[in-house]
Amino acid sequence: MKNRGLTLAEIVVAILILVTVMLSYFTLTQSTIRSTGLTRNQVLATQAAENVIEELIAHPYGAPFPEENLNYEPQLFVQGRTVETRFKITVEPDRSRGGNGSFRGDTNDDFDIVKVEVSWNEPEPSGRGTRSRSLDFSLTLRRQYDL
Repeated sequence: MKNRGLTLAEIVVAILILVTVMLSYFTLTQSTIRSTGLTRNQVLATQAAENVIEELIAHPYGAPFPEENLNYEPQLFVQGRTVETRFKITVEPDRSRGGNGSFRGDTNDDFDIVKVEVSWNEPEPSGRGTRSRSLDFSLTLRRQYDL
């Protein structure tokens, strides 16, 4: 008659395989959660920049740009709740691409290239320390003439 039980070696191997699979799953889950948080910051920064760009488009060309708009504090809502944002948004002429400041009244040119920069700090992917991130958007604005 043959014994139908498991040997100690088979049980140990099965436990080792199970532990390896579980550790891999938990590591993958933790990495996914961290990546989701980092992606969330980038999406929120893009949304905040879009809001500022809409304000720039609506602003009268050549009029002084209000200082409070240069220190824009984005207020974002997710599912009806306010999301705490730690983004710093700067709006300035993009001089590297030919910006001249005429949009906010510095010169009388008919177009300006404006740079919107959104910067923030986020945790390092390794979980140790923080790193500075930023997104830059360039926007060409033109003076509208009444015909």
